[in-house]
Amino acid sequence: GWHARIHKVTLSQRYKVCEGGFSIGVKNDAYKLLGNTALYENKVSKIEVTTDVPVKYSVLASHPGMHLLCPQSIYPCYETDVLDKGEYIFACAVYFSTDGKEEPSPEISINGNKATIKQKNTIKTVDL
Repeated sequence: GWHARIHKVTLSQRYKVCEGGFSIGVKNDAYKLLGNTALYENKVSKIEVTTDVPVKYSVLASHPGMHLLCPQSIYPCYETDVLDKGEYIFACAVYFSTDGKEEPSPEISINGNKATIKQKNTIKTVDL
């Protein structure tokens, strides 16, 4: 299912931000990346971010020991260009499934110092 993460980041110097979703163990190069979604066999891993800075989505290979069951694994991520000093908010929804199906993603909005997450009939507001 879906997992929400909200980060309020204060940078004291120029920095590039990158955040990843859940890793998928792979045994060959038959995986696909469709936008912000990694697919392999019946596994789906997806990441969606809400922020006011441009991001690009990609898939990365994991570092050694990141996925204990499969030494080779991939995960979807987003990354920014180098950002200037300042405060930034990144709110993302991360999804993982082993049945090949995707559930509708939650709607995440940021208004000032509040983030609102809407998933089906549930609405949660978080003070930042």
